[in-house]
Amino acid sequence: MTAVSDALSTESAARTARLRSRDAVDLKSIERRFPDVTIDNLPQIKSAVARAKRLGVELKSLSHWEEQILSLEERREAAMRAEPPLTLLLRDIYSADVARAGGKGSTLGEIWRIVAGAGGEVPPGFALTTDAYRAFLREAGIEGELAALERDHDLPPAARAARARELILNAPLSAGSGVGKIIIAALAAYGLEGVNSFGVRTSGTDEDGAQAAFAGAGDTDLYVPPEELLAHVKEVWASLWNVRSLSYRRTRGLPTENLAQAVVVQTMIDCDVSGVAFTADPVSGDSSRLVVDAAFGLGEGVVSGQISPDQFVVSKLSSREILPPIISDKKFEIVRGRESRGTQERRVPPERRRRRSMTPVQLAKLNRVSRALERHFGYALDIEFGFVGDRLYILQVRPMTGDVFGKSAP
Repeated sequence: MTAVSDALSTESAARTARLRSRDAVDLKSIERRFPDVTIDNLPQIKSAVARAKRLGVELKSLSHWEEQILSLEERREAAMRAEPPLTLLLRDIYSADVARAGGKGSTLGEIWRIVAGAGGEVPPGFALTTDAYRAFLREAGIEGELAALERDHDLPPAARAARARELILNAPLSAGSGVGKIIIAALAAYGLEGVNSFGVRTSGTDEDGAQAAFAGAGDTDLYVPPEELLAHVKEVWASLWNVRSLSYRRTRGLPTENLAQAVVVQTMIDCDVSGVAFTADPVSGDSSRLVVDAAFGLGEGVVSGQISPDQFVVSKLSSREILPPIISDKKFEIVRGRESRGTQERRVPPERRRRRSMTPVQLAKLNRVSRALERHFGYALDIEFGFVGDRLYILQVRPMTGDVFGKSAP
């Protein structure tokens, strides 16, 4: 057994070394393609700088790039401070925008070009910034009472949460004026007027970071029709004040005053197959493998554990499967709900239940995009994805956590 384990360990190390060698070649290619930093290539260049330092690759453009990045970010931040935006198109959001667009919004914006460059897509959408939340509170005249609730630590958390949610949910948000009008106008401005359903998700300013992961603490509403968008935005804003969120903040020592919530609004995608990809083996930590859990329909069933998914293990170097797939008995799938609202379970026909959910072509494409994302961030990732045919959508990206990787991502 020891000899076999040693051989497997040596083989894994060799694959990892080959992956690093490919990374070095890729960095040299980026240096040739992008002599200067622009707003469009900013994420790629920032990623290349971090990767070059991490891998010890010498690039002639390194110091030049770093000066340009600093100058560009300072100019952009000054413009944002001068006129704080209430909405931002996802592709115009960067990692530095966490305080405005929240963790989910800034991550989706950051990966937009990386995913597109590798052959995938991020569902179209935009973020309502924390400035939109604050403007709504001022408009509704509830800013002062919510601030008082933040400071009132003698009031039980459940009572504070109930009162705050009541204030937010009862406040007016109309399509005809103020913040509501700006939100509805964003649908036209961002080319989303014809979309018949949206995902409306919380994007907290401490969410999905290396030190805090608020997964499940805030609201996520799926298949929201345009005429109900404003009501669901208020629901997500109010989830900032639910008991679970307040307790999480208190136990993790996170700020409990001057709270603000961003919201991500995206086009809903009716996926044929969805799941989660891990850019390292979640059990062994082997970084030469991509481990994929997938099932038919929306990924909600896989992420929540409602469905036993298929599992595929792919070599990140060759994109080929290196272990026999585990094909589960997939009795049902999660799909769009009745009258296009919410989701529902649907039985999978007997002849499909034990069919593999992903093709080799889909796995190869997912591997290519996952590798690009891992190179960009520099650590192992947990990636939620969906396919429509062979069209790949990346839905969310988080650091992998656990004993193998440490309590938080590097």
